Amino acid sequence: MIEGRQFFEQLAGQVAVEPDVESVALAIDLPLDGSIWLNMVVPEGVELPETGHFLAHENRVSVDYFDVMRMPVLRGRGFTETDANDAVVVNEAFEQRFWPEGALGKRVDIEGQPARVVGVVRNAKYRNLGEAPTPIHFWRPWEAGYTPAANLIVRARSEPSELVATLRRLVREADPDLPVLEPRLLSEVVGSSSEEQRAASALLALIGAVSLSLAVVGIYGVLSFVVSRRTGEVGLRVALGAKPRDVVRLVLAQGMRMVLVGVAVGLILAFAIAQILAATFPGVEALDPLAPAAAVLLLVGCAAAATLVPALRASRVDPMVALRAE
Repeated sequence: MIEGRQFFEQLAGQVAVEPDVESVALAIDLPLDGSIWLNMVVPEGVELPETGHFLAHENRVSVDYFDVMRMPVLRGRGFTETDANDAVVVNEAFEQRFWPEGALGKRVDIEGQPARVVGVVRNAKYRNLGEAPTPIHFWRPWEAGYTPAANLIVRARSEPSELVATLRRLVREADPDLPVLEPRLLSEVVGSSSEEQRAASALLALIGAVSLSLAVVGIYGVLSFVVSRRTGEVGLRVALGAKPRDVVRLVLAQGMRMVLVGVAVGLILAFAIAQILAATFPGVEALDPLAPAAAVLLLVGCAAAATLVPALRASRVDPMVALRAE
């Protein structure tokens, strides 16, 4: 175990002296890579559940981890070289859950190992973008334990892709038999975490586009039928002096009345469903007013375009032909 831990630390030190490297850190888990390590914790002064412990997300990281990941320490400090099993850093959710009055200096037993809280960092997403906004999370020093797999996190001064060959060379020099997973940019990790959300969004967008197309075709078909049934009325209006623009205004008004009634009913249902979802699923916000406003503008615009075609056709009705048809 000691040799394995020293190997990773030596590798991190070799990478850190490369000219294109700004900073380096080691961590058991990467944020948003889908993996998480749950551990049993017993915070002091807190009433325990029947199990005798709580479960919290844990990660073991090196001294520079919070600087490399740009995670500000709000209170207290991050880890130092002298910290071992007896130090722990928690997030704001951990502090609010167990010690709302303040977590610094509090003791927490982690699988029977006592530790003191030395710092509090800001809440973040840890496992994926869809998780609850404030999972309780804590970090322990890299020296607190060893696992045969670790992540080397590198913040580059230049284009990160240029460092890939250097990193591979350093790993081969350190241990030719060590398997190395494909290096990834943090943006790629975030993108992988949101693949399900992007797929769902694309599917919803497709359903919305199909629904809008069907609505436009339906409006056009209904108004075309209505105009054809009122050919005689339109011809009579034109014969009595109605201008083409008057006929267009008449047909547009009739069509848009139906659209506006449908939009009003749809908005009421949308707001009602949004409130139900927000109350049922934590983290789901109520409907953003900008979204329905954009949807209304798009639907009304498409409906107006679909209504305009029958309206223009009605304005060109020959009154003599229409009256003879009656």
